Amino acid sequence: MATLKLKQKAEGARVAAALMAFAIFFTLTLCAVSAVLAEPTFTSYQGVLEKDGAAYTGTAQMKFAIVDLTTGASLWSNDGSSVDGGEPAAAVSVSVGDGVFTVFLGMSPMVPLVPANLAGSDEPVLRVWVDTGDGYEMLTDQPIGGALYSMATTAGSYWSLSGNAGTTPGTNYLGTSDETQLSIKVGGRNILRLKPTGEDEGVPNPGNIIGGRFNNNVTDGVIGATIGGGGNVDQPNRVTDNFGTVGGGYDNTAGDGNTTYNDAQSATVGGGEHNTAGHSHATIGGGYGNEVTGVLGAIGGGFVNKAAHNSTVGGGYSNEADGSYATVGGGLGNRAGGTSSTVPGGYYCHALGDGAFAAGNKARALAEGSFVWADKSNSNDFDSWGDNSVRFRASGGIFIADSNDDNRIRLLPETGTIRTESLVITAGLDLAEPFEMSDAKLLPEGSVVVIDEKHPGQLKLSDRAYDRRVAGIISGAGGINPGLMLEQKGKVNGGQHVALTGRAYVKADASRGSIRPGDLLTTSDMPGHAMKAADTGKRTGAVIGKAMSSLDSGTGLVLVLISLQ
Repeated sequence: MATLKLKQKAEGARVAAALMAFAIFFTLTLCAVSAVLAEPTFTSYQGVLEKDGAAYTGTAQMKFAIVDLTTGASLWSNDGSSVDGGEPAAAVSVSVGDGVFTVFLGMSPMVPLVPANLAGSDEPVLRVWVDTGDGYEMLTDQPIGGALYSMATTAGSYWSLSGNAGTTPGTNYLGTSDETQLSIKVGGRNILRLKPTGEDEGVPNPGNIIGGRFNNNVTDGVIGATIGGGGNVDQPNRVTDNFGTVGGGYDNTAGDGNTTYNDAQSATVGGGEHNTAGHSHATIGGGYGNEVTGVLGAIGGGFVNKAAHNSTVGGGYSNEADGSYATVGGGLGNRAGGTSSTVPGGYYCHALGDGAFAAGNKARALAEGSFVWADKSNSNDFDSWGDNSVRFRASGGIFIADSNDDNRIRLLPETGTIRTESLVITAGLDLAEPFEMSDAKLLPEGSVVVIDEKHPGQLKLSDRAYDRRVAGIISGAGGINPGLMLEQKGKVNGGQHVALTGRAYVKADASRGSIRPGDLLTTSDMPGHAMKAADTGKRTGAVIGKAMSSLDSGTGLVLVLISLQ
């Protein structure tokens, strides 16, 4: 028979090279899972097998038993059949290469090896039988040490790298049972710290979760805080108020940093760099150098943006929403400073009036309720006209289209032209132009005016009957306003609006005969009044229009359809 020799591998006199201990699982939300780990059921054994003085290579049949040298009793064997240290009935196949082999004692198909098997034994040894083709030979007993000895002397529970079963929710957990921080390390460095925060009137406070770099910090006394990760060498993430959250990045702060822990609570920074959510329920999604200074303010991201009380900045560069309930969507250098004001984007637009709106290029809605939009046709500031006004700078025109995308209304700023297919005016009935009055007095509405031959282009109050210089009626009498007013900037400045066509009320004189609908009207000797044009020989060229209402006697207002003849 060949001579076999077995010895433990040089890593040390340990039967168990490693217990399957502590398999720790965490959710992606950084919440620790409390669960007990079932006791280990196997351990590894590594040895060196020599045959006739040389390292053996091949497949060997092996049998294993753990025996108490003091009593001679079998504590465990690979098939559970060993009695009083005797040879087990079944064997396991073990691959050996250059003399070295590794076998997991207690792993299927072997009988499980549990701490209870070794409990109470003062001198357990491992006994091995080997067959390399020449029959089984019992080798020298190997001393027990390392992990198997721990199994023999420990009655607690364990974490297993291959999972655990039989846990009891609410009873079994991973963690500490006292007010001590639990740290998780990788490469010898902290990557997660779970910190207790004591109790409040007997009720446990929510603990703090600190992930990422070792210098990430939750201020002492703060409860319910979370730092997901991140942090830099000298730029850690910080939570300074209760229930604050920093997801990652570096040099981010959730809280205002003072000694009161609940005046800026529930602030959140998702990530990025150098961001500060410095008030209660403030939120910053990410970006660089953003700051929220008011309750419920929010910044989505971007670069050096600011948001105040209940205001929002979506992103962009150097934008500020410092009015309550104000909004800046994005862009560059925009500001919403009025209450409930809005800048959707653009370039250096300011909405400073309450409820104001500014967009485009350097649009400034400075007045309350104003709406301003400016194009890039020049680089000047474009300001609102006044409260509750709408103003556009659109040098290319404004076009209003129908459902077929046909432009039905065209506003062309360069020529001042409005083009449309139809126009309905609902605020007035006559067409009027402004005229200067030669006597420089403001004439009463409804007065008849004539051409002043001494002052070209000017009118004056009529003062004689059948005057062929008749020009029209001062608009506005009887509540009928001009419907369409014609002016030319720079050519005709000032004056009063005179109705030239359409309907208007006129001051009338019935002293020369009552006026009935359909009567032609002309000038009267009574200044500024019209009368019935009864003299057919004189009325040619002196007719103002046709009466549409009656006047029996005296003076009064008569509705006239203006049609100068």
